[in-house]
Amino acid sequence: RRQARRCRRLSPEAADSVGDADGGTRTLRAMALALLGIGLPDAARHNFRGCAEVAELRHWTSDCASLAEHASALGRDADAVRSAVKAEAWAQVEALVARTAAAHAAWWPAFRLSLR
Repeated sequence: RRQARRCRRLSPEAADSVGDADGGTRTLRAMALALLGIGLPDAARHNFRGCAEVAELRHWTSDCASLAEHASALGRDADAVRSAVKAEAWAQVEALVARTAAAHAAWWPAFRLSLR
């Protein structure tokens, strides 16, 4: 996100010189995926948004904006599971986990592996 903020303050010509050849989008996206992988969806969402902002400023196509939305949804679903676990509502936990796995499997291919 810092690169996106820097790009926004710079002229379009100067923004082209910020970061590496891809403007840092690959780095921000990879970092977001890593953060998501260790269970930090909010931090991942910020990196995905930064990636989307840099791509938008450079008029590039990117899946980062939709990944940010899906990371937020995953975080909300994980919070719902956590709340059900705290309430010891085990039938609800089972249903929420199954729904969460089904809903997010398409966006996060290795997600099911984390449930083993």
